[in-house]
Amino acid sequence: MKKKDSILVFISGLFSGIFVLPMLLGALGIPGFEVVLTALFGEGNPWAIVFSVLLIVLVVFVTNKVSNRETRKNV
Repeated sequence: MKKKDSILVFISGLFSGIFVLPMLLGALGIPGFEVVLTALFGEGNPWAIVFSVLLIVLVVFVTNKVSNRETRKNV
């Protein structure tokens, strides 16, 4: 993929993750992430932040691993 295509895919994924997916899930009646965190940890609990950061790190790590595997496979 060209650099321009990669940037376009990134921006469209970011846009859909920030705007489209929450609206779709809200329309289906699925609660948002902040509602789930409040239900799990309570209001103002610092463990909710730790949990969120761990989830973000996990997603970035797995995405990086898959990307590296696909890059090595295509070379």
